[in-house]
Amino acid sequence: MDELNRNKKKFLLGWLGVNLLGWIIGVFSGLYVGEFYLAPIIYLTFTSEITRALSPLFVWLPHGAWIGIMQWGMLKKWKIQPVLWVIATSLGWGIPATAISLYHENFFVKQFGYSSPYEIWFYGLGILLVGASVGLAQVLVMGNAIAKRALWILANALGLLACILLLVTVIFLAMYLFPPESSLGGRTFGFLMWVILFLTLPFVGMIPSLATGLYLLKYGYDVPEGESNKPTNEIPLNQQTS
Repeated sequence: MDELNRNKKKFLLGWLGVNLLGWIIGVFSGLYVGEFYLAPIIYLTFTSEITRALSPLFVWLPHGAWIGIMQWGMLKKWKIQPVLWVIATSLGWGIPATAISLYHENFFVKQFGYSSPYEIWFYGLGILLVGASVGLAQVLVMGNAIAKRALWILANALGLLACILLLVTVIFLAMYLFPPESSLGGRTFGFLMWVILFLTLPFVGMIPSLATGLYLLKYGYDVPEGESNKPTNEIPLNQQTS
C-alpha cells in the first residue's frame, strides 16, 4: 500500500509539474509573444476584417500547443500519438477561444454593449465551452485506452472554470487593495494586472491539471506494448504496484 501511494503521488506530482511548465511557456508564448507581437503584426499587415478577427489564434494556439507538448511526456504509456495530442490540444484551445472573441466583438457587443450585466454569463459559458472543447479534442485522440472519457471532458471544463474564477478573485482583490481611481492605483494598476496574469495564471491553471490528474489515476489504463489503444489487459493505474 505504501508503494502504491508513492506511485500515485509520484505520478500526480509529475503531471502537475509538466502542466505547470506548459502553462508557464504557454502564457509567455501566447499572451506575451502572440498578444504583443504576432497579433498586432497580422492586424496591421492584412486589411481583411476576417484575417484581423482571426488574430486571437496567435494567442491561444501556441498556449494550447505548449500545454499539449508538456502533457504528452506523462502520457507515453497510453500509446497516444504525440503529434495528434499536441494538435488536438492546440486546436481545442485556439478555435473556441477565437470563436468566442469573434462573437463577442461582432454580435454580443452590438446587441448589449460593453459592460453588460449579461457579460459575466457570456464569459462563464465561454470558459466552459473552451474547457469542454479541449477535453473533447483530446478524447478524440485517446482511442480506447482510458475509461469513462466523458469525465475527462467534464474535468477540463469545470477545472478551467474554477481556474478563471480564482483568477478573477485575485484581480478583484488587487482592485480592492489598489483602486484604479487612487493615485497609487492609477500608476500601478495596468502593470499590476499584467503581473497577475503572467505570474498567477500558470498556477491557477493547476486546478484543471489536478482534476485531469486525479481522473488519470482513477480511470487510466496501462496498454500493453503492441496493443495500442486496446485495453485487453486493463490494469487501472491506481492498482499498479510498480
